Amino acid sequence: MYRFIHTSVGSLVLKSKEGKNSVTLRSVTMTDVIFLGSFGEKTTVFLDLETLVIDQVFDDVVDFLDKEMFFKCHNLFAVNTKMIMRLKGKKDIALIMKNDAEIPVSSRRLKAFRDFYNG
Repeated sequence: MYRFIHTSVGSLVLKSKEGKNSVTLRSVTMTDVIFLGSFGEKTTVFLDLETLVIDQVFDDVVDFLDKEMFFKCHNLFAVNTKMIMRLKGKKDIALIMKNDAEIPVSSRRLKAFRDFYNG
């Protein structure tokens, strides 16, 4: 389990504690992130080949993301817009991501998403 520390140029910097005295730092390039999801008090970061769990609430992590690259399309999800492969639906829109995950766009954020995606 990781703890979000901060963003560096184009990266999320995460810390994990392994044992009593061992700390590991990990840098995750934002372009490698497909999407983030909120699961209770934790945030899950979905990458191509793995998922990372961050022991922090979703909104705290999302606040630090690059606003030109990521869009919070739902209360529970933020997507890397470069990883959207296609849109599904007309009234109820879902985003099909690079890893084939289907992420909903909430009705409250639909207009903002269309403006962001087309703009």
